[in-house]
Amino acid sequence: MNMILYVNWDIDPVIFSLGSVKLQYYGLIFVTGLVLCYYIIGHIYKKENIYTPDAMEKLFIYAVLGIFGGAR
Repeated sequence: MNMILYVNWDIDPVIFSLGSVKLQYYGLIFVTGLVLCYYIIGHIYKKENIYTPDAMEKLFIYAVLGIFGGAR
């Protein structure tokens, strides 16, 4: 049980930086979540034969609002 005391939980949130531009873990996770959301929505719409760009765009906008709203 005392082995957990040896784990360093204080990691740097910055993956890498180029000058003043910094890529952080949570930013990368948000972008990955949005990309996965887009592809999953597209896959479901194509599987159900209801794929139209307009309908997919509307649902994706609601998904983005839900992701950011849920994260806050």
